Amino acid sequence: MTKGQARELYLRYLGEAKINGSNKADPDLSDAFDYLLGPALAYVAAQFPLTGREETQGRWQAPPGFWAVKEAREADGAPVAYEETGEGEYQFQAPCTVTYYRLPRETAPGAADNAELDVAEAAASLVPLKCAVDAAVASEAHAYKVGYLSQSYNTMAAALTRDDPPQFQRRYQL
Repeated sequence: MTKGQARELYLRYLGEAKINGSNKADPDLSDAFDYLLGPALAYVAAQFPLTGREETQGRWQAPPGFWAVKEAREADGAPVAYEETGEGEYQFQAPCTVTYYRLPRETAPGAADNAELDVAEAAASLVPLKCAVDAAVASEAHAYKVGYLSQSYNTMAAALTRDDPPQFQRRYQL
């Protein structure tokens, strides 16, 4: 998902989207999106972690954005013991592949709308919804939407984390 697509969804969730080419969006809400995006990416990444993978021959320096080691495995799949020897430095007992959790890359407030968001693909639609929840909490004009938006976020997040997500069906009667 790009930053521009996320902004459009954010404004749609707040009821401020463009309608037939006319823009009724509140410029303050549109500007606030740039500053709400970073915390929303971190919030979603805490629920749906991003991972990285690197090969090491024993001594390994954690890359920028490193959060925690998920696992270390040899080529045959056997786990490898390790210890943290310093700030972001690890010593592994054998050559291995290190899989680690990482933080999302920040999207600067001035970034172009075609900038890709660093978020788990399945959870990309949660980012604009989280931004909308945060904007509605801070806006008196949109405070009545907080409960609905929060529930929508929780339902979508639960559906992504469950093996049997809830399915909603409409039943029409004449």
